[in-house]
Amino acid sequence: MPDSAHVSDSNREAILTALTTEHSVMQGVINASVNEQQARASMFLLSASGALVAIGLMAQSANFLLFTGVVIAAVYATGLLTTFRLVDVAMESMQSEVTIAKIRHYYRTLGGPAEQLFEEPLGRWPEGKLDSAHITGELLGLLTTAASMIACVNGFIGGTGLALLVYHLASTNVAVAVLAGAIFAVAQVAIAFAYQTRRINLLVRLAKDRSILRGEG
Repeated sequence: MPDSAHVSDSNREAILTALTTEHSVMQGVINASVNEQQARASMFLLSASGALVAIGLMAQSANFLLFTGVVIAAVYATGLLTTFRLVDVAMESMQSEVTIAKIRHYYRTLGGPAEQLFEEPLGRWPEGKLDSAHITGELLGLLTTAASMIACVNGFIGGTGLALLVYHLASTNVAVAVLAGAIFAVAQVAIAFAYQTRRINLLVRLAKDRSILRGEG
């Protein structure tokens, strides 16, 4: 991005117009990303709630196990797809935040009070240090994302399905079935966490290469 000291007034005005437009577009992308995250998470949770109600209504049916297995498998698959999409949406939002950080970096070169008005500490990630990863720690910050929360709920659903399967088909006792389900649920959350972390780390490395992140780990 060119330094404002090395461009003519007409070029500077054109650049500022383009950057202002891009800044607005990126903020719109972030807002759309948040709305999509909320919508997709709500859709999955409503589907899971409806499935539980349906399972309860079928409790006295002779086909209860078959019905429960099919419903749990369907909801679990939906949860996996929802988790993947939530991670993608979060990445789109973070990419927009990186672009905004680059634009703010140019704003600071305009002279006068610009450097103070667009100072880094008060910017959002990746400039500022007020995001959840800096306040509560990276582990808790990633565990409280929409993708992680849906992955956690989906892990419980998948673990419940596995526990029922082990108990009824493998003729084991309740403790073994519950343990198998618990291990599955923890593994599900761990895998989702690792996937999300990998995607975020790729973006962080790109931001560092573009000198947007400075002095980070």
